[in-house]
Parts: sequence; C-alpha cells; structure tokens
Amino acid sequence: ANADSESTGEFIELYNAGETTANLESWSFDEGIRYTFGARMLDPGESVVLAVNADALLDAYPTL
Repeated sequence: ANADSESTGEFIELYNAGETTANLESWSFDEGIRYTFGARMLDPGESVVLAVNADALLDAYPTL
C-alpha cells in the first residue's frame, strides 16, 4: 500500500450475491491491500470489507 491509499481509506468489499456459501480460505490480495483469508466462509447476502487503514475508512464511512 502507498501513503495515498492509507490516507484515503481505500478498501475492497466482497459480497456474496450467490445462493450458496463461499469458502474464502486461502483467498488473497497482494497488491494495494495485502491480505490472505484463513478459515472464512461468506454466506449468501453477506459481505466482508478489507481496508489498508480501518480508521480512515470508518472516518469516511461511519455507518459501515
């Protein structure tokens, strides 16, 4: 991540629009936001948000 992404609250949101649970185990992001999921399931209609700087993201989107 760079200083701009850290200060602006950039994020990735994953949303399961399907009808079955998605297994995110071992899914990873390696540019911008670096993250690898451990044991994590994403149920239908559920979302998960990843951020470089959670405080900046919550400042920008306080209802998240």
